[in-house]
Amino acid sequence: DSFYVDEKASLFCRCCFANYRQTELTLLDGWKKGGAPLATFRRPLRCPLFACKCCCMQEISVKDMGGTELGKVTKAFWCCVPSFKITS
Repeated sequence: DSFYVDEKASLFCRCCFANYRQTELTLLDGWKKGGAPLATFRRPLRCPLFACKCCCMQEISVKDMGGTELGKVTKAFWCCVPSFKITS
């Protein structure tokens, strides 16, 4: 099977916030745009304060097309090795 991902993020956010930008990804069935939507991934804007690792952690939530949340991945506080918390 092949999948296509459609990203919705403004040019302003892509240029100014890069990897911290707010975005919405829709996973589509097939190898081109126009396939049946399967899931939506949403990531809010999270702009860290300098090199501080104690707030504004990255997160992304996954929902099926019915709107049911399937899970969430959140970056946890870390000192030396990045870690992530996965919830369902």
